Amino acid sequence: MATNAAGSISLLNFFVFNTEYGPKEGEEHKKILYYYPPEVDIDTKIKKIGLSEAVVKFADTFSDKPCQALHMQKARQVFLEPEPCFWMVLTVSVPYKEKLKDGQVVTEFRDDHVQDSILDS
Repeated sequence: MATNAAGSISLLNFFVFNTEYGPKEGEEHKKILYYYPPEVDIDTKIKKIGLSEAVVKFADTFSDKPCQALHMQKARQVFLEPEPCFWMVLTVSVPYKEKLKDGQVVTEFRDDHVQDSILDS
């Protein structure tokens, strides 16, 4: 039994936020300047932006340069700070291929097919 399932790179989300807007609890939605896809519920948008803000702040403790990318098994996220406190975040899926190995379906993610330099442009 052969499997030919595969997934290609695709845009998961793109958003722009400002870290100084909505500083108080309950005002987090004020940070959101743009979010794609627009049909995502507000709680998910706030969580995604909050996680991105946390990653940027955490990475800031290790380097003077701003965080540029976050590599995950199933997704890649790139960050751009065009102006102080304004962040643009792009998230794409990592392509994959399902293979049959020892009678079991194994998903092989191809992170080498997603290059930060291409996403940055």
